[in-house]
This record gives sequence, C-alpha cells and structure tokens, in this order.
Amino acid sequence: MARAGEVLLTEETRRSTGSADGFEIEGRGSRHFRHLPEPVPVFRAIGAGGVGHDLEIDPVCRMAVDPSDAAGERCRRGFDYYFCSPECERAFAADPRRYIATSPAAKAARRGFLINLSVFLVLGTVHLIAWLGPAHPETWPPPPMLFLFIAWAILLGFHFRAVRRLL
Repeated sequence: MARAGEVLLTEETRRSTGSADGFEIEGRGSRHFRHLPEPVPVFRAIGAGGVGHDLEIDPVCRMAVDPSDAAGERCRRGFDYYFCSPECERAFAADPRRYIATSPAAKAARRGFLINLSVFLVLGTVHLIAWLGPAHPETWPPPPMLFLFIAWAILLGFHFRAVRRLL
C-alpha cells in the first residue's frame, strides 16, 4: 500500500515506536488488506520536519524524487514533472510523449476512450442494420435513436481530443 519512498505502519507498530526521534507519525486512515476481514488503521512515518513528505516519480527512470531536491523540473500542460538527473530531464525534453503516454493515467484514458468507441460502434451498427433492414421499409423520418447516435459521435470527437491533449 506504500508509495515509493513511503513507510507505512500499523497501529501496533506505531505504539511500539513510542515517541522516537527523527520522524513524525501521520494518520492515513483505514485500509483493507487481503485475508483480513476488517480495515486496519495505517500511519505514515515522515522525516523530522516533514522532509521527504511527498515524493514524485521521475517519468523517465521511474525513480522516486524529492521535489525540493530534484535535479530538474519541467511543466507540461499544467503538470509538473521532477527529474533525478539532468540526463532524465534531457530525455524527457526530447520526447515527452514517450514517457507520459505510458503512465497508468494515460493507459486508463486510452482504455476509457476505446471502451466508449467500441460500445458506440457495436450499438450503432446494430441500430443501423435494424433501421435499414427489411422490417422498416420507410427510411424517413429517422428514428429518435439516430439523433442520439449523432450526439454520441460528436461527444466521441470531444473525448478523443481530450485524450490526445492529455497525452
């Protein structure tokens, strides 16, 4: 359940550390763990003064980076990216889509669009065949579903542009 560079503790471990010097304890709520029927309270250990409190992931080498100690930083489309070395920053600057397009968020955005497109194509094809089939010799006026599919196609265009802009 811990992110890179993060240390999580259970209630019992937190109690056994007492008031240890060098770090602070922060509550992170309760989490469900496999093979445990009830949620478990979880705590995060933070360096004294909150040092290393939030680490970012270098998009090139996937190393955890402290933003205050990063070798480089770039902002792309409203998102800040932190780098562990100048080499990683140069690689990102040369081809940012290579590193952003493989992130979990990018994969989820593409998957959502492909699901939306697939459902549109399947339902649209079935309705088009039913509308043009021999059971409905009259072709005008079009059924109300046609207007729904036209609106859906327009929204798919906006969805595609949003995904492309994100990546």
